[in-house]
Amino acid sequence: MNNKGMTVIELLVAFTLLMLVSIGLFRFITIIKEDLQNKNAIKELTDYSNIMNNKIHEGLIKEKPFTFAYKNDYSDNFICKSTETCTISNNVLTTKISNKTKELNLDNLCLNKYPCLVYTYLENSEIKEKTIIFNLSKVDLEYGIKYDKVFEPLPEYAVFLKENKPKIEIDNRNFLIINYPFYIVGDNNNYGFKIAYKVGLK
Repeated sequence: MNNKGMTVIELLVAFTLLMLVSIGLFRFITIIKEDLQNKNAIKELTDYSNIMNNKIHEGLIKEKPFTFAYKNDYSDNFICKSTETCTISNNVLTTKISNKTKELNLDNLCLNKYPCLVYTYLENSEIKEKTIIFNLSKVDLEYGIKYDKVFEPLPEYAVFLKENKPKIEIDNRNFLIINYPFYIVGDNNNYGFKIAYKVGLK
């Protein structure tokens, strides 16, 4: 620097240093912001998973269902299994317990969205039903879980993988398995939930 102030070269050097510092600071702020967003997304997904897991599992334990009808895809047929008696004809479930009988239109209850589970239980000596729908299409406004006619929206960060989609089944050990895996883009961790409920099938 001379008596007349900074030279052109000194100004260019100062400007370059200022730009480098600004770019570095911007990158640092961006990384911190993305990290916070990721942590918030993980917390939101974990909270959702815990809430739905507890709600569905506690419902099963409290209601002690005796008939289960489920379907995982449009191309599948409904499957029914029961501790009592159940049949399906033209997607209408007929379930019996003691001297009581009830017929349920499964297409209407599932709203043609799958995977879907319909189960029946006794309440005040009457046969009641509950429906759990896993809607996997983001095109639909009700993207998430519909539990007993109440829509529980899936957090926007969540995505499903084709090779590991949600699935409902009763396995050969007579466990009702409700598997609902979901992920964050670019993250291989499964933030979903899995329920195994013992069913006393005949």
